[in-house]
Amino acid sequence: MARVCSIALLSGVLLLTNWTRANAARECEDVSYVPTVGACARLASAELYYREMNPRRTRQRGQSGAETVFLLHAGSGNADAFELQFDAFAKAGYRAIAYDRKNVGRSSNTLRDVSLGRPVGTTVQDLDDLATYLKVDKFHVVGVAAGAQVALQYAAAHPTRVLSLVLAATLGPPGLATNEPTLATLQNNVSLPYFTAGNFSSPGLLCTPRMFSASDTIR
Repeated sequence: MARVCSIALLSGVLLLTNWTRANAARECEDVSYVPTVGACARLASAELYYREMNPRRTRQRGQSGAETVFLLHAGSGNADAFELQFDAFAKAGYRAIAYDRKNVGRSSNTLRDVSLGRPVGTTVQDLDDLATYLKVDKFHVVGVAAGAQVALQYAAAHPTRVLSLVLAATLGPPGLATNEPTLATLQNNVSLPYFTAGNFSSPGLLCTPRMFSASDTIR
C-alpha cells in the first residue's frame, strides 16, 4: 500500500509540474524574443521556433534549386536534436529545417491557445503553415518516433507536397494495426514486457494510456 501511495504522490507531482510547464509562456510567444540561433515563425495558430541551414553549394534540381528537408523530432526532443545532421545535409546540397513542435521547447503551447482564445490547430496544420511561411512548396520529411507519426499523417493529408519520407524508431500510430495484420504481428513481436494494447501491467503500477487511432492528429 505504501508503494502504491508513493507512486500516486509522485504521479501527482509530475502532473502538476507538467501542467505548470504547459501553462508557462514559451519564448516564441514573446514578440520581443530573438533567438541567438534560429528564429520564430508567427503563424495563425502557433508561434514555432525553427532553425535551418542552407546548402554549402547549390545543387540544381529541376528549376527549384536546392531541395528542402524538414526534420521532425521525437516526443522527447526538439529541433536541437538534429544539431549534428545539419552540416551533413548542407554539404550534400540540401536546405535542412528543424522546428520545435507545439507544446515543446521554445514554441507555443495549446493551453495558452485556449487562454488566448485562438485556434489550437493541429501538428499537420503547423507543418503545412510553417512550410508555406518559409516559402517551401515541396520537401522531404525525416521523422523520428512521434515525429514520424506526424510525418505519416502529413503525407496522407498533403501527398503532393511530400517528395519522400524517412521514418525512424516508429511503427506509426498503434491503431493502424487494427486493419493491418502484418503490422500487428510486428508490433506484437517488438512490444515491451508487461505491455498490451491499451494497458501497462507491471508490479505496483497500473494505468491505461490513451491509444492513438489512424485518424488521430498527434500533438
